[in-house]
Amino acid sequence: FVNTLVGSPVCAPSRGCLATGKEYDYSGMEQNMMDLPTNETTFYQLLQNNGYYTMVTGKDDLTKLTGVGIDGSYRSSQLGFSAQHRCMDKTALPVFYPNVTDPFTDYLSNQ
Repeated sequence: FVNTLVGSPVCAPSRGCLATGKEYDYSGMEQNMMDLPTNETTFYQLLQNNGYYTMVTGKDDLTKLTGVGIDGSYRSSQLGFSAQHRCMDKTALPVFYPNVTDPFTDYLSNQ
């Protein structure tokens, strides 16, 4: 990707920039281990409010501090997603072990 830009050099703040449409300093996510503040309006909410069906798949990092919930639905509708198949990233597994905290760890624990 030669001609690519991101809002921040780390995951969650960069995704916060995408979600809010704001520059890094104003997105509400200054570091990785944060959740997008509940008072921030997301691009996905605006799409949904205008009749679009929105979906997220994988890790969105918008609730990186608290996680996505055992079924991935934690704050998904509040963030503006009509549907979801969310999970946390693999680096979160050792932090929460042995607690099952998201669909990915639930799957792994049953193998």
